[in-house]
Amino acid sequence: MGKIVNYEPVHTERWAYAAKKANQTEYFVEDGPGQCMRIRLSGIFLVTGGDKLKARIEVKVRSKDKPVIKEYELPFVIEG
Repeated sequence: MGKIVNYEPVHTERWAYAAKKANQTEYFVEDGPGQCMRIRLSGIFLVTGGDKLKARIEVKVRSKDKPVIKEYELPFVIEG
């Protein structure tokens, strides 16, 4: 089972604007209703705080109390 989120510059610009308007450094893109036997997708975010835009994925695993969090730099910059 997999999930694809398209961080296309047009979509990302809209999400970054919404985060800025709400005075936040993160934009919640979507949650994951997908659930595997041991894994549950907690959320997909756009992180606007910092020098570069990042995608952040949170996954909750049964064997750990806290979710596993990974961040990936996006290969483009949004002006403004």
